[in-house]
Amino acid sequence: MHAPTKRSGSAHSCSSCLPRQRNDRAYALELALKYGIHLDTVIGYRQKYLREIGKTETDAEFLRHRAEVEIDWEHIQETIKAERNRRENVA
Repeated sequence: MHAPTKRSGSAHSCSSCLPRQRNDRAYALELALKYGIHLDTVIGYRQKYLREIGKTETDAEFLRHRAEVEIDWEHIQETIKAERNRRENVA
């Protein structure tokens, strides 16, 4: 999984985006668990985001899986780069 991307356009109010953002986070975690890859990426970016906005984790699923991974940013960046290269070579 990659870092969260900014949504373009200002047609959506913040309140209409909140449920979708929650679903995106849950879906990212679900995919990482289903395929057994990028769990460190999803958890790492989630922790980074929460730290930046001054919040602590409250989502039970993220709390449960956080202890399963070590957040190594060098490894995460290498994994993202390898995934991008793989996708470019397939296209």
